[in-house]
Amino acid sequence: MRILKLCVRFPPAPGGVEFQMLKICKELKKRGHDVQVFASDLYSEIPWKKLDKRYTNIEGIPVKRFKAYSLKGDMQYSVIPSMMRTIFKGKWDIIHAHSYGYFPSHVGAWASRAKRGKFIFTPHFHPGETTWGGKRRMKIRSLYDRYLAEGVMEKACKIICVSKGERKLLIDAGITPEKIVIVPDSVDILRFEGLREGSFKKTYDIKDDFVLFVGRLAKNKGLEYLIEAMPEVLRSFPQTKFVLIGEDEGMYKKLMGRAKVLGIEHSVLFTGSLNDKSVSQAFIDCDIFVLPSEFEAFGIVLIEAMAAKKPCVATKVGGMPYVVKDGETGILVDYGDSHQLGTAICELLGDEAKRAAFGSAGRQLALKNFAIEKVVDRLENVYREVADTR
Repeated sequence: MRILKLCVRFPPAPGGVEFQMLKICKELKKRGHDVQVFASDLYSEIPWKKLDKRYTNIEGIPVKRFKAYSLKGDMQYSVIPSMMRTIFKGKWDIIHAHSYGYFPSHVGAWASRAKRGKFIFTPHFHPGETTWGGKRRMKIRSLYDRYLAEGVMEKACKIICVSKGERKLLIDAGITPEKIVIVPDSVDILRFEGLREGSFKKTYDIKDDFVLFVGRLAKNKGLEYLIEAMPEVLRSFPQTKFVLIGEDEGMYKKLMGRAKVLGIEHSVLFTGSLNDKSVSQAFIDCDIFVLPSEFEAFGIVLIEAMAAKKPCVATKVGGMPYVVKDGETGILVDYGDSHQLGTAICELLGDEAKRAAFGSAGRQLALKNFAIEKVVDRLENVYREVADTR
C-alpha cells in the first residue's frame, strides 16, 4: 500500500508520539509498504522552535517538511498551508493523520474529501482541561472542540485509539463506537537486548537506588508532585537518586528552584534530552520508573520500562491503568498526591523481591501485547479493511 503519515512534528523533533511514528513507519516499510511522512519544520511548539535543517530522510523514511506559522504567545496554533497545497498533488491508499486538534488532521480530512486517499485518524486524545500552554490556548481548544473537531472525526473511516481509556473518552464525546478501533502503542523489545547493567550509573556517578522519569519537562507531566514526594523517599532511602531525562519545556527552573528550597537538589539529576542508546541504558539501570502525569492517552515510556523489566509507579488517569496492572506490574496512585507517590516509591525501594516480580510480569506483558511486530499486524489489518472499502 501507499501510505501517507501526517503530523505536526517528526524526529529529530523530540516526543513519545513522534518516535513511535518513526518506529511504525520503519516496520511498515520493512513489510514492503511505500511510506511517506508530511510534517512541519518545527522542533518544538512551546517554546516555538524550528529545526536547524530540513531532515528529508529519517532512518530510511522520506519526509517532506513544510513551514509552520502561528499566532504569537499563548494564542499559539500551528498552521501549515503548504502541506495542504501539496497533498492534493498526490494519491495514496491510506492517509493517516496523528494528534487531535492539530492542522495536519484537517489536511487529511480535506484530502479524503477530494479522494486523494482513505482517511484514518489517531487522536492521541487528551481532555480539554489538560491542555497546557496558557489560558488563551485552553480557550482555543474549547472553540476547536465546539466548531472544528466534528468535521475531522466524521470524515475518518476509522479512528484509532491507543487504549480503552482513550476510547471511553471519545465515546463520551459523541464518537460512534463502531468507528473506533484500539491499536496500542508499541515497544521495540530488541532495543534492550545486549545492554549491560551499570553503564548509565557509571556515566552519572550513581551509586545507589535510582528512580527514573523520561519525558518532556512540561506542566502536564506532574513533575512538581514528584519533587514534593522526594523528601519522604529520602528520609527512608537517603542515597536515592532521581533522574529526569527529557527536553525542558519551561519547567526546569521551577522544579530545580523547589528542590533547592526543600534541600534535595543534590538528589535530583536533570540530564536534558539524551540519545536513544543512553535512554535505553537508563531504563536498564534504574530501580523504578515513575510517570506522575496529569493525563496520558497511553504512556509509551511505561511499556519501555516494562520491556526493560522495571516496575512502574504511575497515575491512575487516562490510558495508564490499561497499561500498568496495579499490584502486578507496578503501583497506581492518584494524580497530584505527593504522599501516595512517595509511599509507592518507598514500598518498591524497600522490597527487592516485589520489584523483580513486577519487572518480570511487565516484561511478559510487553512481549504479549505491545511488541512492535504484533502492533503493526493490527495496524495493517485496519489499513487493509479501510483500503478495501468502497
